[in-house]
Amino acid sequence: MGAATETRATTPPPGALRRRLRAAAMLVLAAYPLVAGTLGVVVGGPEGYWIAGAGIALVIGIPAVMGWLILRARPGNPIGWLLLGHATLLTTAMVPDAWTDWSLREHGGTLPFTALAAYITDATWPAWFAGLAAIAFVFPDGRLPSRRWRGPAWFAIASFVIFMSVALFSHETLDAPRSGLVNPLPELPGPVHVVGQAFVFGILASLFVAAAAVRTRLRRAAEAERLQLLWLTWASCAIPGALLVCWTEAAMNGGTIGPVTLAAVVVMAALVPIAIGIGVLRHRLFDIELAVSRTLLYGTLSVCGAGLYVGVVAGVGALVGNRGVAGLV
Repeated sequence: MGAATETRATTPPPGALRRRLRAAAMLVLAAYPLVAGTLGVVVGGPEGYWIAGAGIALVIGIPAVMGWLILRARPGNPIGWLLLGHATLLTTAMVPDAWTDWSLREHGGTLPFTALAAYITDATWPAWFAGLAAIAFVFPDGRLPSRRWRGPAWFAIASFVIFMSVALFSHETLDAPRSGLVNPLPELPGPVHVVGQAFVFGILASLFVAAAAVRTRLRRAAEAERLQLLWLTWASCAIPGALLVCWTEAAMNGGTIGPVTLAAVVVMAALVPIAIGIGVLRHRLFDIELAVSRTLLYGTLSVCGAGLYVGVVAGVGALVGNRGVAGLV
């Protein structure tokens, strides 16, 4: 009786727990505008502050806002916390990158921890995908499709953690202008490094397995859950779309990517969290089935058109020796 009374006394009522969750989410959410503004100054410099600040604010701010909205309306759904975690991972990956750029651009690389920040940036690129992969495993109710998905989920977590942990101790030469930096952390033995780097294939496989989890849930979903999953499916089309834009711009500019690719990445990074938020809170907002079918149709046409364009530029350019004429054709 005493233990039961103590348990009831220490367990907060649902209303109090909901208020605590909202307060915690608000504290996390309040930090992102400050981080985005700071990163905008550091990355963009005096000239590019507004552009860089706006892009960073969208990339890390939208998942944070959507996570807070879900926690406010559905405090028992872990998707809200996963979106906040996704924004936190993006911030963690961006801060060392911004510090390195600022140090090299404004101080000649003399600021403390410049080399360490550069290698942290090089090791944590999977953080851009980790949060979205976790959400795909448990969307839309925060639970795995079934118990047999626990193994793949834990394998995905292990792949991300092991790869980034081992990559952090890498001593491979970075790309310019960071090629002169040396990792201050000790170098791991060769076999450990090779095994750890091999987990990049585990990360790639985890993304496909996460997509398979969505497909499995979609096949047996009822009407409401099916609409929620279609929102995630529709937004996920932006990921290969951003890759297509990157490849096309690189083919047009001799392997160099520029503002078009960056804009496509920002749109992709913002669209997916928005669709996740709509899928959880307002999945009947639009006719998402029509949107998915139209997106697949126009996406296929775009891929064919881009492939034809790249082929013509490469073929005609090789024949006439003039890429401008090839582009006109």
